[in-house]
Amino acid sequence: MVQTESKQLVKGALFLTMAGLVGKVLGASYRIPLQNLTGDVGFFMYQQIYPVLGLVLMLSLYGFPSSIARLQTELTDRGRSLSVRSFHLPVGFILFVVAGSLALLLYLLAPFISESLGDPELVGIYQFAALSFLLLPFTALGRGVFQGELKMHYVAMSQMVEQVVRVGIIIMVAIWFTTTSHSYTFIGKGAVWAAIGGALAAILLLVFGFMKDKPYTTGTGEIDWRYYIKVVIGLGVVVTLNHALLLILQIADTFTLLPNLLKTGLSLQDSMVAKGIFDRGQPLIQLGSVLGSSFALAVMPAISKSRLQTAPSVYKPHIQTALKLSTLLSFAATIGIILLFPEVNTLLFKNDAGDVALRLLMLAIGLSSVAMTMMAIIQGLGYVKRTAVYIAGAFLLKWCLNLLFVPIWGIMGAALATIVALFTLAICVYYTMRQAFKQLVSLERMPLRAMIMAGAGMAIYVACIQFITSYVTISSRLLLAGYVWIVVVTGALLYIKLLLKCHAFTEEERAILPFRRLFKWLEG
Repeated sequence: MVQTESKQLVKGALFLTMAGLVGKVLGASYRIPLQNLTGDVGFFMYQQIYPVLGLVLMLSLYGFPSSIARLQTELTDRGRSLSVRSFHLPVGFILFVVAGSLALLLYLLAPFISESLGDPELVGIYQFAALSFLLLPFTALGRGVFQGELKMHYVAMSQMVEQVVRVGIIIMVAIWFTTTSHSYTFIGKGAVWAAIGGALAAILLLVFGFMKDKPYTTGTGEIDWRYYIKVVIGLGVVVTLNHALLLILQIADTFTLLPNLLKTGLSLQDSMVAKGIFDRGQPLIQLGSVLGSSFALAVMPAISKSRLQTAPSVYKPHIQTALKLSTLLSFAATIGIILLFPEVNTLLFKNDAGDVALRLLMLAIGLSSVAMTMMAIIQGLGYVKRTAVYIAGAFLLKWCLNLLFVPIWGIMGAALATIVALFTLAICVYYTMRQAFKQLVSLERMPLRAMIMAGAGMAIYVACIQFITSYVTISSRLLLAGYVWIVVVTGALLYIKLLLKCHAFTEEERAILPFRRLFKWLEG
């Protein structure tokens, strides 16, 4: 029984990891053709509505499903029967109350939000976006139930289907926009249609799963409403905050960046363009943080196992490996994209506008990757609420710094505010992690020498390539794409080779690293 459940957990974790990785890559990548098709103003309009749609997505993918699965597991452990009447309908009712309240709140506050953003045309878009909350109970309940049943393939497939449909619709909307004379608000409404279409597709798949597997029973049972509400809402909100770090910082930009850019003397149109340029950094940060934290987070489930076995000494290799991988990979991604940013900016967004500010913003890749990895570590030890408090503090700090910096330095000030907020968050989380491990094990120091030498070697290599190619004019984006891809791949291989030569990894760490054959080849 235990062995079977363990296999289900491992298989389910693999499904969710792959679905999450593909979903994040899709969620970051589609913004590049969106900007190419609609321009910086169109991209600005999309980014104004994205935080609301992103919040709905986070609640339906991570927050409420996790809390529902937790509630389901705890009730099952108590020997309670999870019938439709005693579990599914009460939980669904709670979700409908929460989602309906959020929808009504957004609808009523739409005029105030639009006025705060300095664009009255956004009222209709925000009111329309309120509808997306009404589909949340269906997706969250379905995913939560299947997650509690350890049938993760339905959860993973629903995530994939939702993202694919959503991305497909928004790209079609962007293409339609370029061939018609619609206003830029059409893009915002199209983003809402994309979110609704993706959610409906996920619901259809989940309904199919319910009809096929029937993860429910009939009959009646006791309903502890206070307990249900505490777990579903309380834990759901906390988990959502922990997964939505970058989105939360974007919300601060949505409300503060445009009004404060106007204070610099820019016109409304120029301010919209400037924010659209600043928002170019968001998909790159998301992609970089995925690369920097995915392999690291893959080893995190072992921490729970170690904790259950009450063997503190087992923590050390897994914690150390997770932090090391996250730090080393995100450091390379940060250095590489900063060095190549003029070419990357032109390749992805057709010009190099905002190059200096966006280079500064790329430091967020390393900071967010390491911060999210450390948050995953302390969450595994029970510091869930504290991480939520830290994220809320980072949001408030980002908001206040935007008010202070943007009127003076424009989007450079916004970039600086993001970096300071993430750095402060990382310091707080690191301090908590050190406290948590104070009586367990002492963490080894990072291989700073190896990291610096490998980073310096990669930087020198990229600089030499750029110097050589500076005498050649690359007029085609296709050729530029080939050039950037070659430099990225060869630079990454050189970075890994130098890390291996500097003995950055122990024998135990090499045993659990992916692509061991590649590492052996590079080392040889």
